Amino acid sequence: MRKTLKLIALSLLLSTHSLIVSAEQMVVGISAFQEALPPILWQDCKGSNQGYAALLYRQLSKSMNMELAGHIITAEKEQQLDATSAALENGDFNIIATANTEFLNKQLTYASEPFIKSSLAIYSKKVLPPTSKPWLALNDMEGYWVVSLPSMAPAVRIELQKKVGPDTEINMQFNYNEAILALDSGEIDYVVTRRLLGNALIEHLGITQTIQVTDLALPIGSVYLGVAKNSQLIHRLDDINTFLKDFRSSGMNRVMMNASMNRWLRNREENCNPSAQ
Repeated sequence: MRKTLKLIALSLLLSTHSLIVSAEQMVVGISAFQEALPPILWQDCKGSNQGYAALLYRQLSKSMNMELAGHIITAEKEQQLDATSAALENGDFNIIATANTEFLNKQLTYASEPFIKSSLAIYSKKVLPPTSKPWLALNDMEGYWVVSLPSMAPAVRIELQKKVGPDTEINMQFNYNEAILALDSGEIDYVVTRRLLGNALIEHLGITQTIQVTDLALPIGSVYLGVAKNSQLIHRLDDINTFLKDFRSSGMNRVMMNASMNRWLRNREENCNPSAQ
């Protein structure tokens, strides 16, 4: 029987409305096909945006003394690239997050510091043998493969298939929280996800002492902020890089991810049924 590895995809989303960008505004471009997926982002019972991405964008815009807003790029999936390019040309937004730095690189200049740094890890109850190729251990175990952005899913699928071989079926699903719970209960042997997400979840669940964490070296891209070349924001690129570097080196990325995870898991108990996995 072939083993099944499951992908769990998360994406970034902000509260949005259409506007013309001014020099004092940071307006995030968002595909209409992106979904609010906690703990990256979700809406609470009051309709307020919560989550890691929302907090990070708010802190970034505040540090630069700019207003924050969003612009939804509405188009059929096949026309998303053209619609995004047209919105950039029209000045509807001036910044966008993507894992693909080839994305509209004629219209965007990318920050050198990642918005979300790619760092994947294997979570297991078993102590994996020390090796330079930790993914080899996955061949003999059942578990879930987790990725935090849909745009990364194709890259993950390709790299994973190379490592584990063509006989392993790779499926996608949307519940990393249940994946960690299944690991803790012994239903599965491992979970692979971003270290930032996985660490926040096992800390919230109080299982850091029973779960082993092993770094997984795979060439999967980080998420970067692209700034519109035709906007005034392009002149603040150094400020964006400085903020992102200080944000990560100070450990605030871990603090905010943990806070977002805790708030989301608490909000899931509320009757209004906020976005949840």
